[in-house]
Amino acid sequence: MEPVRNMLIVNPAAGRANCLNAVKTQAEAWSGRTGREVEIFETARRGHATAIAKQAAQSGVPAVLIACGGDGTLNEVVNGAKDAPHLAVGHCPYGTGNDFLRVFSGKTENFKDIGALLDGTAMEMDLIDAGGRLCLNVCSMGFDARVPVAMHSFRKLGFMGPKIPYNLAILHCLMKGVHEPYHLLVGGDEYIGNYTLICAMNGRYYGGGFNPVPEALPDDGLIDVLAVDAMTRMHFMRQVKIYASGRYRDLPLLIRHYRVPELEIAPERPGPVNYDGETGKSGRLRIRILPRALKFMVPEGVYIQKFGDNRSNT
Repeated sequence: MEPVRNMLIVNPAAGRANCLNAVKTQAEAWSGRTGREVEIFETARRGHATAIAKQAAQSGVPAVLIACGGDGTLNEVVNGAKDAPHLAVGHCPYGTGNDFLRVFSGKTENFKDIGALLDGTAMEMDLIDAGGRLCLNVCSMGFDARVPVAMHSFRKLGFMGPKIPYNLAILHCLMKGVHEPYHLLVGGDEYIGNYTLICAMNGRYYGGGFNPVPEALPDDGLIDVLAVDAMTRMHFMRQVKIYASGRYRDLPLLIRHYRVPELEIAPERPGPVNYDGETGKSGRLRIRILPRALKFMVPEGVYIQKFGDNRSNT
């Protein structure tokens, strides 16, 4: 049975240009071709996409929800569609990172085609449940979660362009220190010590291009966890490229890799958390996988990229 509703949830603030007009044009063309109605919802504030998706979930009416924006918009829609098997979620990328979609190969340009998404196939994807907050791509604590918090503060100054706030945030966090104390429960083992970061991946990319676990799969029922031990500022600056390029095996004394269904992270005091690029704060955090909990719309000709396949991706 075809979905009764086709809903486009548009974040006009995503990326560097208002995408609303482009979305409307594509939607009108698809609707004219198929004779099916398309509803367009423009978000006005943080959390609005979640509220729209939650209303669709509560209605009980089958629907496709396309998040038109960046990773944050997609995360909000996923959280609003929680526990709603009658909904399928898709992503038309208008953000600066669009990190989850980088797990795909093939005709990935079709993710930017509203008609191709609405005509696509729903694939079952795992979700990460991080203390009740859902992530499709990544949940992390530590240095990489502190950077976006600082970046948002610098962006409020409003005159620096897109790259300067990120670079200033890194410098700011380096000055405050690279590592912090954590209590980690993972793979049946317990660790207490200082960590630079602890990253739980369902997808493969985050932070606008970091690819720490190239073999991670979003539909295998497991979380790929990297626990990065404490290091000095200079050591961090030398090793960060190795981490970002997925060469964690080159640093076995510094980085440990686990493939597990769940873990617990307890910072010494509540600290920042990265939820698919969105920021929050938490103390003790239980992170677990929800196998094949989301129907994710994939255009024709697109497939999950195999490990070692470096062909073009979004």
